[in-house]
Amino acid sequence: MKEKPLTNLRLPDLWKEFNSNFNESFWEEFEQKMKLMKKKFIELALQEEITALTGAQKYERTPERVYRRNGYWKRYIILKLAKL
Repeated sequence: MKEKPLTNLRLPDLWKEFNSNFNESFWEEFEQKMKLMKKKFIELALQEEITALTGAQKYERTPERVYRRNGYWKRYIILKLAKL
């Protein structure tokens, strides 16, 4: 948008500028937060599955424990909207 003297600014011009700036920043931030939320949700679900399989919490030792939690490796999960 071209810069105009303050006396020539109109409400529609200001609204158009606000709308374009707001839409870009809002949706980018929203998508980033949604991606982070999905990642955390999947990680928590996987942690619960591991806990159920091993029969013990992380770093917990129990006599019934059969499996071990030996480290991890980085992997990606591909969803419809993004790669996590």
